[in-house]
Amino acid sequence: MDTLFEHLLKYANSGKISFAMPGHKGGRGFSKEFCENLCRIDVTELSATENLYSPGSVIKEAQNFISKLYRSKKSFILTGGSSQGIHTMLHCAYKRGRLLVDRSCHRSVINFCVLSGMEPVFIDQKIDPDLGVPLPPEPYAVEEALENNTAIDAVLITSPTYYGHIANIKEISEICHKRNIPLLADEAHGAHFAARGMPESAISCGADMATQSAHKTLNALNQAAYLQVSGEIFNPDKVLKVLKMTGTSSPSYPIVASAQQAALELLSDSWKDLCDYIDSKYDMLKSTSLVFPKGVHDRSRIVFGFKNYNTSGYDAEKILSTDFGIDIEMADHKNVVCIATVSNTKEEIDTLFSAVRKIADSAKMQKPPVYTPVPKPKSVLSPRSAFLGKEELLPLDKSSGRIAKTIITAYPPATPIVIYGEKISQSVLEYIKTLKSLGANIDGLSPDGRIAVVSEQEYGKH
Repeated sequence: MDTLFEHLLKYANSGKISFAMPGHKGGRGFSKEFCENLCRIDVTELSATENLYSPGSVIKEAQNFISKLYRSKKSFILTGGSSQGIHTMLHCAYKRGRLLVDRSCHRSVINFCVLSGMEPVFIDQKIDPDLGVPLPPEPYAVEEALENNTAIDAVLITSPTYYGHIANIKEISEICHKRNIPLLADEAHGAHFAARGMPESAISCGADMATQSAHKTLNALNQAAYLQVSGEIFNPDKVLKVLKMTGTSSPSYPIVASAQQAALELLSDSWKDLCDYIDSKYDMLKSTSLVFPKGVHDRSRIVFGFKNYNTSGYDAEKILSTDFGIDIEMADHKNVVCIATVSNTKEEIDTLFSAVRKIADSAKMQKPPVYTPVPKPKSVLSPRSAFLGKEELLPLDKSSGRIAKTIITAYPPATPIVIYGEKISQSVLEYIKTLKSLGANIDGLSPDGRIAVVSEQEYGKH
């Protein structure tokens, strides 16, 4: 039997081209010195090594540099990914227990609601007509939601999304601040926005707190992330106290060191050069196929839409992996999402675009589908109440009308289809079945494919 180390080493030696996270692409983004000394710097908190949560001069200097990059008042390096950042932001914002958030939020938001009792209130979102995925909430939708819902503790917006869409943080922040409501940004996929030539970061646009996953797009180890604090609403000293609660008491120094190294590299023009090259490849692809080019704002995020072809994103993902040796970040019903970073070579980008063109050439044309929004389940119980309720496991076909005691996502991107406390409608079931038939990885079902629901004996029929 292979050990995990042996299993992973076989994968590492397979020669796959990576357009998935982490951004360092198999260590290519690290210096030889960093790789050779990785285990030697894996130490604990000693007087000579400092403490992440009680930083000395070296860690303070690192965090001050990151703060200047992102134009925040205070920066923290995290070793628990953006999930730790999200939980920390929400803990700091919690007052009365209601959060205004986009439905395409990461599941860590819902997990926090389960743990804390916070109630999510979802903002209406439009659908990208070309990709068939939710767009970030428009400012007017945030304003309407705030007018229609009282006692909101904070607004949390996911920007950029997995697909590279960017919210109008500037206008949304103005709407929030008129009501003295903090704006939080899940900027997990936007750590590179501090680089030259990239979009403005959420903090620069007025967010009060934002978290970025350095490991997703930068040359940092998995779990490396940043938390930015700005404005006057949040006290950085309180944020640090909460970070000590949401993070491990034994943070990985290799992760922390890689996060600092990744930030230092943002001073070059390499991200602008990468985006310019990707744009040139899109122009060529557009002239030779009907693969829909990205309609996104993050120029580094490579998205291929196959709405004009009789192939799914899941089919394209399999072909890219088996026929071309390319691993992508995610696929959905009609799209493929690739994370390109400055550690990808031009030759790898050439190979990716050439492979996509060949997939399109071998596929049949079809009439483009008309995308409809993902079904919106009705909330019956709070996520925490549903989580604490008595559980029944039912086959999907027999769960219509019952209250979910789980969170169901297509993973990635881990945005919720149905969450704890929501009624499972027939339209939701059909949507899950459709995704499964196309090859999606559905997370949240039992190993035998059943779904957890709240017992009728405890709560009755709703």
